[in-house]
Amino acid sequence: MIFGHVAVSALAHRYLEADFVPVMAAAVVPDVVDKVAHYVFNQGEGSRWMGHTLIAAAVSIALVYLIWGKRPAWSWALGYLLHLFGEFGGVVPYLYPFVQYEFPYDYGFAETFSLSLTNLPRMGLEIGLCLWAGIALFDLWIVNEKRHKTVYASVARFSPRITRIFANHKKIRVD
Repeated sequence: MIFGHVAVSALAHRYLEADFVPVMAAAVVPDVVDKVAHYVFNQGEGSRWMGHTLIAAAVSIALVYLIWGKRPAWSWALGYLLHLFGEFGGVVPYLYPFVQYEFPYDYGFAETFSLSLTNLPRMGLEIGLCLWAGIALFDLWIVNEKRHKTVYASVARFSPRITRIFANHKKIRVD
């Protein structure tokens, strides 16, 4: 589920010093792309489709590199690839369209979500990851203020325009 992907990317931000905005955005992009395509536009054979391929990862990483540069691209790559690595259980079409996959019957969004809540080991893992990520981010942002890897610094690197909007709101440390 999405909470586990977000938690793992938050941990990458904390421990691997990935920029916050790109690593967190990349954590959800494969699901946003594929679930919107499948459930809203009725495209694809399941809720894991083109966004969950290595080709989509490579193309999106290259685009981020061309637009924002090396560090945001590294953070994006980390978030995207951690998302793909975190997809266990079920069919994940990593090599699509070069390899054809047999997708199981898709029950629909509501049924799939309710079924995922009954998988207690997976839910326990996701809750544990979320708690760990929450504690790690609390330590990074609140307890250990000496570190200059803040969300604001990440936003400043990823989008200078947003930084100017919030410049008077809080102290901003930009590397």
